[in-house]
Amino acid sequence: MGSRRLNGLKFILLCGFFLAGAAVPPACANLVINLFAVNTSETGAKEIEVKHYLPAELDAEDILDAGPLKIEYDVDKRLYYASGKFLFNAKESRVFKIRVKDVWRISASEIDVLRVQLERNLEMLKDHEHYGYALQMRDQLNAQMDYILGQQARYSENIDRRIEEYRAYVGMLNEIRDNVYSLDFLKHLSLIHISEPTRPY
Repeated sequence: MGSRRLNGLKFILLCGFFLAGAAVPPACANLVINLFAVNTSETGAKEIEVKHYLPAELDAEDILDAGPLKIEYDVDKRLYYASGKFLFNAKESRVFKIRVKDVWRISASEIDVLRVQLERNLEMLKDHEHYGYALQMRDQLNAQMDYILGQQARYSENIDRRIEEYRAYVGMLNEIRDNVYSLDFLKHLSLIHISEPTRPY
């Protein structure tokens, strides 16, 4: 929520995320960012600039429809923003809708690909003297991936919370990707675990 005072007129801007269509499967759904703009003045009409910065995860191709708003890029903040100037009558409110791709979702198929690659790496380490410790690493990585999918499913209908969770675990997922595609990771970690137990994630 944001509020500004322009020439004595108070202008309020609210933002909220919504699924683009309840009948659309979650894996295919887009999201709508609703901007609620209100001129709280009881007497004055004014042309007011509406401006809202979009989430950092969105690229230009992720912004599908901004309606009457223009989408521009702020080089300093490295963020896209929606903006436009509109005439608001006294106490007038409007809703501006921005339809975007749901980029805050990890697909189960992506996790499946990582699990398959992890098993391939393990197969190549089958004759390694510390293969048992590599198996423990496999189980730990699988547990992390289960956690990510579980949190995503838990907040599937709560868009704001799901985005919050996504931002919390996206670093973990990137690390998992790097480790899954690194045979040296399993070799190295298996040697470390001879003398140091696995720390919980």
